[in-house]
Amino acid sequence: GGDLQIKMADSGDVIRVDQSELETVLPNIGSTVLVVNGAYRGEKATLVSINMDKFEGTLRIQGGYYRGREVALPYEDFCKMGSA
Repeated sequence: GGDLQIKMADSGDVIRVDQSELETVLPNIGSTVLVVNGAYRGEKATLVSINMDKFEGTLRIQGGYYRGREVALPYEDFCKMGSA
């Protein structure tokens, strides 16, 4: 566990929760995600599949030098892209 503070984007309110109350929510297959850790950090990718046993997703990099490359990354290394 551990106490976390979360600031709400809309209201600015700060709430306290225990880490044990949180759960990982995975994006849908086909969603655009952002790689936030590792060698592909900053790259946009498409979530191709999820391996629940290994806690990882297979991503297809969308652009740049690695465009089209499929890589398996742990859940904590990517996140869903927010809609602007």
